[in-house]
Amino acid sequence: MLLGVPKLDRVMGEVREGDVFLIETVGSLGVELLSEVILNNREKRNVSIILPKGASEKRVLPAEGTEVMVLGEDVHAERLYEILHHIRELPEGSVLVAIRLDVLFLLRPREAVYMFMEDLVSTVQKKKIILIMTVDKRNVDERDMAVFENLATHILDITEIVKGFKVTLVMRVKKSPKGSTGFCEFEIEGGRVSINGPPNAL
Repeated sequence: MLLGVPKLDRVMGEVREGDVFLIETVGSLGVELLSEVILNNREKRNVSIILPKGASEKRVLPAEGTEVMVLGEDVHAERLYEILHHIRELPEGSVLVAIRLDVLFLLRPREAVYMFMEDLVSTVQKKKIILIMTVDKRNVDERDMAVFENLATHILDITEIVKGFKVTLVMRVKKSPKGSTGFCEFEIEGGRVSINGPPNAL
C-alpha cells in the first residue's frame, strides 16, 4: 500500500500487509495524510477507524463507507477485548486507522495499555492487516513512546516550528525498512499534503 504522497512513498517504500505505521504528531497535525490513505484504499480494501469520543479528526476524515469504532470514557478491559475480537474478524488485507491511541493512558493503567498494544499488533500481523496509528507526543513520556516505536515497522514524525508569527510544518521519516531522513517542510493545500524538502531530507 502506498500513502498517496509521491515523495514520501518513494522514501518509505510500500507499507505491506501486517506492517504497523506509527505517526508521531501534535494534536491533529497529519490528519490529511490519513484522509489520503482512506480515500486511496477504501474501494480496494476494507477500511476501519478507531478514534476517541469527541476527536476533532472525525470531522476531517472521509468516514463514509468505513466502519468507525469509538473509544469512550468507559474504556474498560471488556471494551478493549471487544475491539480486539472485532479486529480479528476483519478481512485479510484490511486497513485499520487508529487515531490518538495516547488517550488510552488517560483511561487505563499503563501495563494494560502495553498489553493491549502487543495484542493489537499481534492480531494485525496474523491477519495481515495494515495498521496506521497516531500518537500525540505531548501526552506520552519517553518510556511510553518507546513501546509504540518498538512495535512499529514505519514511523513518521510530524511537528511544527514556531518563529515569531510564522508556523512551519515539518516531518521526517524516523523509521522504515528503507532507512530514515532529516526534517523537511510540508504544506497542506485543499486537504492535500505536498512536501517541500531539501535533498538531504525527503
